[in-house]
Amino acid sequence: MNAAIKDLLLLKMKLILNPKGQVEKVDGLDEYTKKLSGNQQLAQAMKMFTDENNFKSFFAQTFNYFPENEVSVGNQWESVVKIPELMDVGITMIFEVAAIENNQVHLNFKSDVDMETPVEQMGMKMNVKMTGKQSGKMTVNATDAWMRSSDLTQQFNMNIKMKNPQSGEDMEIPMVTNSVTNIVGIKK
Repeated sequence: MNAAIKDLLLLKMKLILNPKGQVEKVDGLDEYTKKLSGNQQLAQAMKMFTDENNFKSFFAQTFNYFPENEVSVGNQWESVVKIPELMDVGITMIFEVAAIENNQVHLNFKSDVDMETPVEQMGMKMNVKMTGKQSGKMTVNATDAWMRSSDLTQQFNMNIKMKNPQSGEDMEIPMVTNSVTNIVGIKK
């Protein structure tokens, strides 16, 4: 394993959340940023994690399932996740309580994505259009509000329009992404 990545993985950070699951404060980000800046290639790839506001926005996705009010079976609510550093994406997730058993809250969730935005990376200007859907199920412990498991299916179509940096001609890069992500959280 790359020594720089290993050093990052060994760092400890503390995230302070408000009752809505939004990250209010990040302890340990300064040390993380210092370690990251020691490796230029890694610093460029992980740029969005060096600014506290961008870091908070990115990790808000992790806790976006917190409802504003107490819920029971059948209740639905929406949660908006904004990721300014990643194409200024804003995604509205719809959550529904499927069951509550033994302090475990079983949620279904879904969202439709339809966005178009200009992006600039490494001096290249492009226009990115993305459409798609994501859906899944998760189990949250009602005692500590921590996610115990999540199954997420994503299907995205993306089209990038830009000028070819060598020829100056217009070019399009279509992409299709289908992914399934399974997460298990273990409390220690």
